[in-house]
Amino acid sequence: MRNGRKAPSNEHAPRGTLLAAGAVIAIALVNVAVVVLRRTRPEMPCAFRVPLSPVLPALGFGFCVWMMGSLNTVTWVVFGVRMAVGLVFYFSYGYRRSRLAASEK
Repeated sequence: MRNGRKAPSNEHAPRGTLLAAGAVIAIALVNVAVVVLRRTRPEMPCAFRVPLSPVLPALGFGFCVWMMGSLNTVTWVVFGVRMAVGLVFYFSYGYRRSRLAASEK
């Protein structure tokens, strides 16, 4: 209890934790993409260079996984449902409005 009030419950997924989950996943994907692109397309021009290339992105990915482990189950369930709904909208809109599908008709 703080100031006569009950401490907030952590049973639901507030927006802050959902935002954190999305941001940490995005950063983890960037860490993986840096290594993959440097290995598969070394000739590609780059706007930046990563120091200690395979080590630093691997550490970044590891820290992201560690932070994702601290999120509760409800956050992951809500995040997964929102991601699934978003992907359904994304692919259904893209399927209907695709220039490639329109050119094949």
